[in-house]
Amino acid sequence: MANPESVVRRSYNDSVIEVELYRRSEGGFYALPYIEKKRTNSTSKQRFILNDERFATKEEALQAALAEGQKIIDQGEQLDFMQGLVKEKLQTIETSRQAIIDKGAHEGKTIATEAVLRYLEVSKADYQGADRAAYTAAVDKLAREFREKYPETIPVDEAYRLMKEWE
Repeated sequence: MANPESVVRRSYNDSVIEVELYRRSEGGFYALPYIEKKRTNSTSKQRFILNDERFATKEEALQAALAEGQKIIDQGEQLDFMQGLVKEKLQTIETSRQAIIDKGAHEGKTIATEAVLRYLEVSKADYQGADRAAYTAAVDKLAREFREKYPETIPVDEAYRLMKEWE
């Protein structure tokens, strides 16, 4: 590939849009645009595609690349924001759940052994791995050992800890 006629770098939010501009042999221009994102310990550079590959002028190619880069960055920031909200909500739910479990444990609450083991039974049915027979045998063995240790009930905090381990 030929060297670009020019390279333009523009900061946008916490990113940089870099656009390599090339002259076409048949006239006009095309752009190879990138988004550069700085992270704590590294920098990543990702090329993106423009819908139109032919531009009459270098300025048209540049403006199209910058506009598309800004759009992509904005969409990524919106996604990051939404993921942050979801993560925050999940943490709030987990904190509330743990408080309920702790209260139940303090009150001596238990849960039926079979209710805890339902998760294992579902995992056997859902298993898509290579050696299904070995997986099923291991789950059955775990269930037997569990029933020996907790014949009828299990303290709620212990059941919750185990279910989280099995997830």
